[in-house]
Amino acid sequence: MNFFDKVIEEIKNLKRRFLLETSFPVWFQGQLYKNLNSSYNGVNEFRKALINFIPNIKLTIASKKSAISKGREVFYGLLKLWLKNPTHQVVPCEAAKIRFFLDPYGNVYPCTIFNFIIGNLKEYDFDFKKLFKSSMRNKARELIEHEKCPICCNTCETIPSMMAHPLHTLLSWIKSRRKEN
Repeated sequence: MNFFDKVIEEIKNLKRRFLLETSFPVWFQGQLYKNLNSSYNGVNEFRKALINFIPNIKLTIASKKSAISKGREVFYGLLKLWLKNPTHQVVPCEAAKIRFFLDPYGNVYPCTIFNFIIGNLKEYDFDFKKLFKSSMRNKARELIEHEKCPICCNTCETIPSMMAHPLHTLLSWIKSRRKEN
């Protein structure tokens, strides 16, 4: 058994042991599909292909009956809506409020997409509460609230925001369902 097969087997073991569901990772910043000799001609063509592929993802998810799967099904409806008009957040983003990204050097970012360093934990004596109360964190929130960020729709950021804004999520999901029909 090669290393890749061992990794796949371990993922299957974790899935059985913890009742996990595998996810479909999708990256929107353009790095992946601009650099890998993709057959897609740019970001817009990739987005169109992804819009066409989302029903397949949703079919796979629909075969699962867990609450996590239902949440993902809603997410992919919102993703499709966002892909058609990626200039606005489909759900108010809570990055730098309920989610952060910490790099290996101690730099804290609002999320995995927004390349805005809020601060380095070393400079705050490794006290996250101090960093959370900082002017840079407030600046990050202001930028996000005014959509002066990359305006993404990825699972890591959107799903926690969906949970923080259930009514907005419901209304956006209904809108996405109408656009499907």
